[in-house]
Amino acid sequence: SRPGTLPLSSSPRSMAAFDQYLVMDFEASGVVRSSWEWEIVEFPIVVVDAASRTVLERKFHSYVRPTRNPELSQACKDNCGIAQQQVDAAPPIQEVLAAADAFVADLPPGRRAVVTC
Repeated sequence: SRPGTLPLSSSPRSMAAFDQYLVMDFEASGVVRSSWEWEIVEFPIVVVDAASRTVLERKFHSYVRPTRNPELSQACKDNCGIAQQQVDAAPPIQEVLAAADAFVADLPPGRRAVVTC
């Protein structure tokens, strides 16, 4: 398949259930062993048009400043490629959620499904 399109093995019938897919691949801090204490530190949204099976040019991306455990683990920095300075300068999760909500509200109308990686 060409860049920006889904592989041909994706069933057009299953894709047609929705108009758009909001693909989110969060990254988390991973500071402590217990995953319930992990915080989102990167919040992206990529929009896939179901009819054409293409990724829309408009995307949402924000780093998130962790508040419970503000220091990123070395594993997070190594595995996610996120620098401490990026999250230090980022807005807190409440502001990122509001910005993501505004991004989604500004998309063309249609039936949407959220997909996480």
